Amino acid sequence: MSIRKLFFLLVPLILISCSKKPELSTPTNSQVKTPKYAVLFPMALPFCFMLKAQDGIVGYPGMNRKAIPFFAGNLILKEDPNFINKTVDIGNPHVTNLETIESLKPSLVITAPFGMYNEKLNHMGIKTFSFCGQFCDTKSLLEDIDKLGNLLNHKENAENVEKFYRQNIEYVKAHLKDIKTKPKVLYLTQEGPSGESLTAGGGFTKLDSELISLAGGIDVAKNVKGMFGQISSEDIIKWNPDFIFIGAGGDVNSIYKNKALSHVKAVEYKRVYLVPSFCSGEKSVYSNWYSSEQFPLGLLWTAYILHPRHFKDFTNYIQKEEKYYLNTFWNIASMKVCNLNL
Repeated sequence: MSIRKLFFLLVPLILISCSKKPELSTPTNSQVKTPKYAVLFPMALPFCFMLKAQDGIVGYPGMNRKAIPFFAGNLILKEDPNFINKTVDIGNPHVTNLETIESLKPSLVITAPFGMYNEKLNHMGIKTFSFCGQFCDTKSLLEDIDKLGNLLNHKENAENVEKFYRQNIEYVKAHLKDIKTKPKVLYLTQEGPSGESLTAGGGFTKLDSELISLAGGIDVAKNVKGMFGQISSEDIIKWNPDFIFIGAGGDVNSIYKNKALSHVKAVEYKRVYLVPSFCSGEKSVYSNWYSSEQFPLGLLWTAYILHPRHFKDFTNYIQKEEKYYLNTFWNIASMKVCNLNL
């Protein structure tokens, strides 16, 4: 072949190859380095896993006894069975092991909105971030998830979590736009300082109250005051809720057996329900679908219980969202749900 012919064959190939744009490598979350950090606030811990940033955790809120994480502990240990053994127990927001935290040399400590030790940690030169968890509305919660994603270099995963929340909030709003009446609802637990008092959350459950409102209900205990919002049977009789939902430490039978409550509408019409929870493996003390990390599922379930006629084919929808939640944010294929009551 002559040099002239070879030249005319090669030139188009050279031009084509030069015209191609170079492929840019966009870092994925698995390629991004997660900083070494500690989590002091139990409600924040599940979100670190949902953001896929758990590899950076060096200290966790083990309550000074290597306890199973109080929120989503069963999901955390399903995702990482060795989590408790490979991280250090740094206490909790009320009793914090400052020397232990300092020895871990974290670049960040995630604390509670009422963090008693935030100032001390900052004085020690340790950066802190206060995560609101259950003690805020959804707007503030989503803002904190976004900030956490930036701090831990997992912004894309944070955006996925936020999207899941927003989509299900909008789904419920769209289905309830024509409701004419709103039933009265009481979300009741038996936490308190010793786990023996009837409580309705008080200042600790702003997110619970918003969940009830978004689900088309009226939170009768919205204005309860006090750290644990302790209430009495007389309060329940006065409010006369149409529905009672039971959370941490609560017992449906104890409500039905209480003769003083026999004429409360929720009791009379058998509308006392345990809030669903993921119930295989180790259970957390407080974790259920009303917990901030499972809020969208709790919202969907509550809206259906209060207004079933407004949700067609709801069973399939909630099962789809439940599987998406477990698979996307926890790498768990499936887990049994207790107390779905559909």
